[in-house]
Amino acid sequence: MPGAVAQIADSSLQVHSRITADDATQMLAAADKENKAGDTGWSCCSVAGEDGTEEILRVRASWGDDKFEPDALTQLTDWLKKHRITRPVVIPVDSTEVLLDAKAAKKTWRCPEFPTTPQSRNPLENLYAMGSVCGKLDQLMDRNQVRAYELLHHQTLTGTWQGFCDKAARVSALLQEPQKEVTVQGVKGLMKFTKEDIMGLLVMVSGDLKAPNEPFVGHRNHGKPGDDISDPYPHELIPALSEFLKAGDVVVASITNRQQVRNYPYDRSKIDEFLSPRDGMEKVSPQKGGVIKYQTIELESTGYPDKARHYKSWVEYDPVNSQALASGWFGDPNNIERNPDFIWVPRARGDLSKKENWPKTCTHNPHVDPQWVFEVYRQSILSPPQ
Repeated sequence: MPGAVAQIADSSLQVHSRITADDATQMLAAADKENKAGDTGWSCCSVAGEDGTEEILRVRASWGDDKFEPDALTQLTDWLKKHRITRPVVIPVDSTEVLLDAKAAKKTWRCPEFPTTPQSRNPLENLYAMGSVCGKLDQLMDRNQVRAYELLHHQTLTGTWQGFCDKAARVSALLQEPQKEVTVQGVKGLMKFTKEDIMGLLVMVSGDLKAPNEPFVGHRNHGKPGDDISDPYPHELIPALSEFLKAGDVVVASITNRQQVRNYPYDRSKIDEFLSPRDGMEKVSPQKGGVIKYQTIELESTGYPDKARHYKSWVEYDPVNSQALASGWFGDPNNIERNPDFIWVPRARGDLSKKENWPKTCTHNPHVDPQWVFEVYRQSILSPPQ
């Protein structure tokens, strides 16, 4: 909404929640000035032209009557009764534009993160626990290496809750969920590996299943000076989500924009864009002479429905080429889940249904054999790949 009337309305709402009677007086004075400067239309009430009258109608329709205090609305109504225009007023319709509505080619499932701290309510959630999958591997081979290595290298005794959320997210994104337990012949007899045990095996080898380069958007917040809690900004996140989801990729987001990382995989996203703010948003004035539009960004996960995200944002676009000039997030900046910290896309090193694409060594724990893990995992799924 260019023009003096719209500028007054914009500036007044930056100060007040509603347009006051004084604001309305200034708006009408500006409209009178525009009308007198015009040389078209008919003269009404000593006013020639109609540009100012048209702008008053446009601003009122765009803002809505609830943005005006009663006295201000009365002023505008009385003024408009005395002014006529000869051409129709084109009021922009605030239609919804769907920027994205896409699902990944694969549904996610809930894979345990396996905490590294011993404070877990269930000790078996720790990979290094006595009855954990690492302990079972030692019993299977009659040795004491796997659990000892896990305990030494991956137990954390200080700090907040920690776990392998990135590895669990990658497993959920790239592999089918184990469906049944598997019995394996060991040195001293049979050993049963539950579905959860097999998930633990997959988590341990997941780092060696990934492709060399996994797309990453944003910068991790390490809690250091200069780290930006608003990064990635909406104008960076929206096109990235569109690119990845439309290509069928599962997208992983760290849902806390502070130092602690909480990765979850998402297999659906819907992004809507509007010309005016919706609930939970405020009107934003252009910073660089562009056009402001507002978005709702939804992220959903089949495996983690409780971790669905609902973000609200704005983007300023260049009116000529529609390039993004600036953007920002709505919500309390102190809310660590106001916007994601970063997103990334899990990518496999090859077709993981084939054993030859599984490595022969495990970086996470060198006493775990990924080739053996593949065989156990293949038996655990309902429809083993050929």
